[in-house]
Amino acid sequence: MKINLIFMICAVLFAGTAAAETCAPLPPQVSSTAGNTVRVTIGPELGFSSHGNTYFLITRPISTVTIKLTPVTTDGASYPTQLIARYSDDTIFESGAPIFVPDSTNPIVWGPLQVNQPGKVLDVFNVKILENYRLYPQSKGFTYDLEAIGCG
Repeated sequence: MKINLIFMICAVLFAGTAAAETCAPLPPQVSSTAGNTVRVTIGPELGFSSHGNTYFLITRPISTVTIKLTPVTTDGASYPTQLIARYSDDTIFESGAPIFVPDSTNPIVWGPLQVNQPGKVLDVFNVKILENYRLYPQSKGFTYDLEAIGCG
C-alpha cells in the first residue's frame, strides 16, 4: 500500500514531464568530410555567385537544430547567413540571418533553433553562407567546417 501511494504521488508530480531529449548529428546531403562534418570553401575566385549552401537531412522527428561553423581560414569581411528549415509542404521558416566575420580561432554556434512548427513535417535544414564580394570587395573568401545537431 505504501509503495502504491509513493508511486501515485510520483505519477502526479511528474505528470507531463517530457523524457530527456535525444540529440544526434544530422547527416549532410553531400558527402561528409569527417563523420557528419562538411568542409566548404567559398571565395571570389569561384565566381560572384559562390556561396556555401549545405543541406542537412532530417531522419527522425526533432524540435531544435544547433549549427556549428568552424572557420578553417580567416577573412576580414562580413558574411551574411541564412538558416532555413524546409518542410514537406514546401514551406520554409528562416531563423534570422546572423552576419559574422570568419576567424579561424573562433568557432560559431547558432542555436538551439526551434524548428517544430504545428502541423508541419521538417524535411531538411539548410545553412546558406552568402557571397559578399559585391558588398565587401576586399573579401577573399574562406574555408569552414559545418555540422548540425538535431534534438527531439
